[in-house]
Formats: sequence, C-alpha cells, structure tokens
Amino acid sequence: MDARQLVATPVATAVAAVSALIGLAPWLASGARLPVQNLWAKATAPDDMPLALLPISQYATTTIVALLLTGAALGGLTVRVLRKGMDGARGPLIGGAVGLSAVQLLAIGQSFWVVAEGHGLLDDTADPRAHLYVGALLAAALLTWLVALTVHALTASRRRGRVAFGLALSTVPFAAWLAAWATPFVHVEQGPGPLGVVMAWLPAVVVGGALGWAGFRRGDRWSWFWSLGVLWLLPPVLIACEAALGARNELGNWGAMLDTASRLFLATLDTSWHKVAVALGIALVVALVLHLTGRSGRRRSSSADPSARAATGA
Repeated sequence: MDARQLVATPVATAVAAVSALIGLAPWLASGARLPVQNLWAKATAPDDMPLALLPISQYATTTIVALLLTGAALGGLTVRVLRKGMDGARGPLIGGAVGLSAVQLLAIGQSFWVVAEGHGLLDDTADPRAHLYVGALLAAALLTWLVALTVHALTASRRRGRVAFGLALSTVPFAAWLAAWATPFVHVEQGPGPLGVVMAWLPAVVVGGALGWAGFRRGDRWSWFWSLGVLWLLPPVLIACEAALGARNELGNWGAMLDTASRLFLATLDTSWHKVAVALGIALVVALVLHLTGRSGRRRSSSADPSARAATGA
C-alpha cells in the first residue's frame, strides 16, 4: 500500500461519516424531536417528546430510508473521487463503509433506545403490540442500513453502470429528503408548489443522466434494466410499506397488512411508468451526445498527432 492509499483511507472514513451526518441533516435541523407514538407508555405532548437521531415512526419510514440512503450516496461518490488513479485500492472503500456505518448505526441505536424506553420495553410495562411495532421498525431500519452500505459501494465503484444503479437506488427516496427540508416552511393546505414538481421529476432526470453517462459499455448495460426497474417499482414499494405499517388497526395481523400493501402497490404501479419513459429518453440523448462528442474529440486528436497522419499517409 503506497502513501497515497494510507492517507486516502482515513480521509474516506471521515468523509463518509460527514456524508452520513449530511444525510441526517434535514431531520436534525428540524429539532430531532421524536414523533408522537401511538403506543407510548405515558401521555406526552409533542413538544415534550425526547430527542432522537432518526424520526422513528410507522408514518416516517420513507423519510428514514431517504436520510440513510442520501448520506450513503454522497459518501460513495466522494470516495470514488478519492479512489481515482488507485488501481485495486480497497482501503478507501472499506474506510468509507466504516465511517458511514459508525454514524448510521449510532443513529439507529440511539433512536431505538429512546423508543424502547418510551414504550416501556426496558421495564416490561409495554403494550404487547409495542414489541411488534418496535421490532418491525428496527428490522426495517437495519435493512435500510444494509441497503445504504450497498449504495455506498455502488456509487464508489469505478464502473459507471454500478454508479448509475447506486444513484437510482438513492435518488428515488431523495424526494423525501428534500421534503424533510421543506416541511417546516410549507403549509399542508398550500401544497409544495414548484418544489413538488422538482421532487416528482428529479429522480427521472438524475437516473436518465447517470445512465447516459454510463453508456453501453460491456458490463454496464445491465444497469439500464435495473436502474429503470428501480425508478418504476421503488416508489410503489415505499408507498405500500408505509401504508401497511401505518395501519394501526392491522398491526400484527400479517394477512391484513400484506393485503393493504399489495393493494396500494398495485394501485400505484402505473404512476411511475411515465417517469421511466422520460429517464430512458434522457439517457439515450445523453449517451448519443457523449458518443458523438467522444468520436469528434478522438478525430481531432488523431489529426493533430503527426504519427497518426503518417500512418494514414497524410
């Protein structure tokens, strides 16, 4: 390992940790007051709820996904820059994963400790349903952390197709990250206005641009299928999961929860296909432009090279 790798690894660790904090920033900036819980052991006013590093609630699952994946993508892209020119360097990639995990696991652990304590799980005074509620949300948070690690690895990769797929996974819930910033300033009755349009179409623009940048290189072509699939299917999945977890009367009734999730998924499945079409159109245009400009650049370079002219008999 050369000196540059030795320096890059701790830098990547620090950068990924800061990126994870940036991912949490909209929630922390809002005051980080835990949302009111339906099964809280004692009646507590919203302003008296304890502080938590994540908004643990069955109504905020999409926001939690956005907070964790946004930080992971930002950290991965930064680590990718740090790894540039380092053939086979895994130190920065591992360091970035460590930094990301340190912050996100701390946030998950602190938040669920507060939630478990408030629900009475630590002194056996909890409502029986609280065990299922907290356990389900903890499992979902840990699963999201694993997806965040995957996003970090993909966006830190040298392969453009992997970067594009990582961006697809993180950009779809990114709208919820933007919404978390806007919530304190936007009244429900007035709606998000132009911000809503940006949040709705930004994933299609980012995914399309990333796929066009990745192009059709061998080994990267699969990213088109998977990235467009994520753009189409992930929004309905997030909506369905949040609806199933948010149905208080169905908590613990797995059949009813699955039925709610499946109905919402099928009902919203046709709301994303037009964004897939837009992303595909953008990807094709960007890929074509980059291909043509690349060919033009190679021709100019070849014509300016005396050896190339001699080879062609010029």
